Amino acid sequence: MFVFSLIALVSAIISVYISTSIADKIEQPIAVLIALFFLSLSLIFAPVLIKLLIAIVLLLIQRSYVQLAYLLQRNRNQKPGKGNAIS
Repeated sequence: MFVFSLIALVSAIISVYISTSIADKIEQPIAVLIALFFLSLSLIFAPVLIKLLIAIVLLLIQRSYVQLAYLLQRNRNQKPGKGNAIS
């Protein structure tokens, strides 16, 4: 199963590379769809440990994104001249 996952992942990476090098507007979305298909296949064939690691990384990325959005919103809501230093 791990070999099938690696084959699908390499195919997805190749499709992404091809889609970035294509200048035509019709073939580029098709190459992206093929890359997404192979990426989903690689996730299906991946072992459980790799799936857990991917889920943990995605949760950490989401958490940092939410914290960044909160800080940006807080900075926008502060009034100018009131000491905008973060405490």
